[in-house]
Amino acid sequence: MSTSIFDDVLKGKLKDKWRILVTDGLHLLDKCDKVILMEEGRIVCNDTPDVVQHDENFIRIALEI
Repeated sequence: MSTSIFDDVLKGKLKDKWRILVTDGLHLLDKCDKVILMEEGRIVCNDTPDVVQHDENFIRIALEI
């Protein structure tokens, strides 16, 4: 997903609605309120982008992408 679509739609037109974004676009993490990191169908980290980006599971999975 491009940053412009994210900003225009998710942060713009849908800003007052609940939104769930499923992506491997790491460039969007800092724009999210909460990040749920999943691996093999299980939640391995659930926190703010700052916390998730320093989690060992995130670092390992990010290196695989």
